[in-house]
Amino acid sequence: MFDTFKKIMLVTNEPCDTDGAERSAVFLAKYFGADVLLVDSLKTPFYPRHAPALSTEIAYEVALKSKAAYLETLKQRFENLGITTSTKISCSPRTSSELISTVLDEGCDLVIRYLKGNSSRAEGRFGETARNLMRACPVPVLFAQEPVEDPKVVACINLDHDDNENQSIIENARLLVDDPEHLFVVCCWEFSGSDVLFDFMDESLSEQTREEAAEMYSSMFDRMVKDLDLHAAGGRVQLLNCNPVTGIPEFCRENGIDVAVMCSASLDHPLGRKLGSTIEKTIGALPCGLVTVKPIGFESPVVERAAAEARFKLAPQS
Repeated sequence: MFDTFKKIMLVTNEPCDTDGAERSAVFLAKYFGADVLLVDSLKTPFYPRHAPALSTEIAYEVALKSKAAYLETLKQRFENLGITTSTKISCSPRTSSELISTVLDEGCDLVIRYLKGNSSRAEGRFGETARNLMRACPVPVLFAQEPVEDPKVVACINLDHDDNENQSIIENARLLVDDPEHLFVVCCWEFSGSDVLFDFMDESLSEQTREEAAEMYSSMFDRMVKDLDLHAAGGRVQLLNCNPVTGIPEFCRENGIDVAVMCSASLDHPLGRKLGSTIEKTIGALPCGLVTVKPIGFESPVVERAAAEARFKLAPQS
């Protein structure tokens, strides 16, 4: 894992309100002494069967020039603040894949992006490109609507995660805080299926089962706190008996959290998913910014797909 961020990729979009992401990039670039790569994306032209290709091409060229001018203005603003800055326009029919390829090609170790584009049809706070980055981007991604400047951060660890996932969450959360008092750690647990199960138990047995479950989770949590060296955080490390979908957003509101750090991929998810259903539901209710991280050993599906396509091209054709 990184002990600092050396190159930040800021994904911007000319028509969108990206002020929160841009100000976050300025703060973190100056804090870490990092370079910044400004990236705007533009899908390559698509020509419907009966549409005049010329008008589509002209609109594409106009958009391309507009985005180039916007990036140049933004670059000047960053350089005036003493930040080494470069620009790139990402042109591809698959926006998220092209962005991830840029991350890998340019050696970026943090991505900062707005939540949702103006043309997005996705429901909720995040657009489809944002969700694809959560699933497949191999480096941490900060999604910011409000500026992230000297933030209060909550690391959302999970007793069901393996050590790599929780370690990645904690290390990246620690990177984001300057004041140790601004780091909180939360772990939610819930006795799955308890409502149904306890319907078939007498009252005394169900209470005993609840107590045993609480004792087991508390013991597991204590071991995790020790393994992750979290004792110094004291009362800011909490085990909450609640559903994370409601518990984490409520904790963020009550404690004025600016950023929640969560692991958005698993190396051994039983269904082979890259983005679990729990985090998908939780992020939609968050009242703050979000950083998604990956476990040590994670390889992006974009890399896997590129390798597969390369093998196919090299294979002898019959």
